[in-house]
Amino acid sequence: VDDASTKAIDNDVKEARLKEEWRSEYMLTLVHDKDVYRDGFDEGFDNGFDEGAESRQKEIDALSDVIKCKDRTLENYVNELAGKDNKLEKLTSLLIANGIDPEE
Repeated sequence: VDDASTKAIDNDVKEARLKEEWRSEYMLTLVHDKDVYRDGFDEGFDNGFDEGAESRQKEIDALSDVIKCKDRTLENYVNELAGKDNKLEKLTSLLIANGIDPEE
């Protein structure tokens, strides 16, 4: 594509935008595209929020299980969870954030 072709296309687009019929179609398309974008954004946000809520619930459940364990040491329980999910650091941070020292 040469420079003259690009300029010709650019001029055609500018002229089309100036015509009322084309302008109306362009504006409708633009509004539609923004609506579709917003719908997609909202859906993605909702899905991300739901996934985050599920993840937080799993963390809360894991923490609850750790707090309830009485027949084994906290360190053994944390190590058992870490072996299954490789989340030792995350669980340790969660415990510390909730005022529980995993070293005790």
